[in-house]
Amino acid sequence: LSGLEPDEDVEIRETGIRPGEKLYEELLGDDERTGEMLFENIFVGKGQSFVGKPLRAFVDELVEDATAGHGEAVVARIREFGKG
Repeated sequence: LSGLEPDEDVEIRETGIRPGEKLYEELLGDDERTGEMLFENIFVGKGQSFVGKPLRAFVDELVEDATAGHGEAVVARIREFGKG
């Protein structure tokens, strides 16, 4: 479209958001926010550490469940892992 003029060469039509489209992206969960700001709208966050099983073993189990078509087991493992 380089060199073309909007509304002359190319029609521009605003259609609004699509079903399920996000209006903003959550980068931190509520438990990861410290409330401290470095600059306007730049917040400090605290990272999460992976406690428990080594990450590689966790991923291997996910792949095994997913390959076997056990979607509910995948979701359950992810939820359990997130609890740390």
